[in-house]
Amino acid sequence: MRRRYLIPVMSAIAILTGGANKDALPPVVAKHVQGMNDFCKEHDGTPSQSGEWVPFEGRSKFRRMPLVEHGVLEGSGREIWAIDEGRFRCKPSDWLFSGSGGSQVYVFAKLDGGEVKEAFMQGAYGMSLTHIGSSSRLSIQVGGPLCAQAGDPSQGDSIRCNRPLQWDASTQKLDFSPLSEASFPTENGLQKD
Repeated sequence: MRRRYLIPVMSAIAILTGGANKDALPPVVAKHVQGMNDFCKEHDGTPSQSGEWVPFEGRSKFRRMPLVEHGVLEGSGREIWAIDEGRFRCKPSDWLFSGSGGSQVYVFAKLDGGEVKEAFMQGAYGMSLTHIGSSSRLSIQVGGPLCAQAGDPSQGDSIRCNRPLQWDASTQKLDFSPLSEASFPTENGLQKD
């Protein structure tokens, strides 16, 4: 009896990931996605598998971004799965996972023994996983003090930057790379290093 329910759940997860990985998601990642679906339904919403449209190529074209992105983190060779909850759609209750202050980004990493665990969580304005050959660079868009802005700026006065993440072998977690590796938006919306 349970088996007939497992297939639709796994199909929904595969659709939500947008084909991020041809193999099944690790159980801890699949459980996180299923939790989002369940939370949406508990609030009378309908999870949408369509993903978020984002601009690329100088903002002249748009593409769908999957909820879960998969890659191998540059510098560490660590396999990761990143979830930007801002990409999740729960009609008509999209506010459940994101708002004007951004949303949560979760990153799960495969440890040396093969276990996959949550290795990073941060409120953010989005994420970017860029594939470079056989590895990937993961950046999180944050603001204010995380971009070296002094004081306690309001959201409207907060500057934003893209901060790459790096693996910390001592804590077995991800952390921000040095601020010197951040990129900041310019007035015309393009990034500069």
